[in-house]
Amino acid sequence: MSRSESLLLIVDVQAGLARAVHDAGSRITRLALLLRAAAVLDVPVIVSEQYPKGLGATDPRLLPLPDGATVLPKLAFSCWREP
Repeated sequence: MSRSESLLLIVDVQAGLARAVHDAGSRITRLALLLRAAAVLDVPVIVSEQYPKGLGATDPRLLPLPDGATVLPKLAFSCWREP
């Protein structure tokens, strides 16, 4: 595996959605660790946000995002189908 073939994609980890996820706190803790590893390894990061006006931005426990991270707001529930 190489950096040029790697990417960390974080999908819709927002306070408005995390309330509905079982054990969200420990999952977010693990995601924060992955984000730190991506920063150290210089792996690109993309973060999607489902309807941030209504559900809020990315959970603050994941902030700050690594330098160069891309945040993509979306309105479609599917991250796969959103342009």
